[in-house]
Amino acid sequence: MPRLAARSGPLGYFGFATETAPIDDDLTIRALLRQLNEQAISRDVLRAFVDLSPDARWAVDEMILAVAAAAAVAAADRRRHHQRPQVG
Repeated sequence: MPRLAARSGPLGYFGFATETAPIDDDLTIRALLRQLNEQAISRDVLRAFVDLSPDARWAVDEMILAVAAAAAVAAADRRRHHQRPQVG
């Protein structure tokens, strides 16, 4: 795909990383807005996050990334567990 993008211009999400980054950011913002509209994320929490000092925001960023990584590992373990053949 990147070779085709080089010949014919950017292909959006399947192009080079520098060309797809704005699309990825847009999708992330749209997902965040959807979560806000569905009240899955509290507007008060988001406002409080924005008002944090840079050091406090960094700490929250690190916590969120750690929880997301742990959740990904747990999900992979569950998938692996469910794919094992049943013995007996």
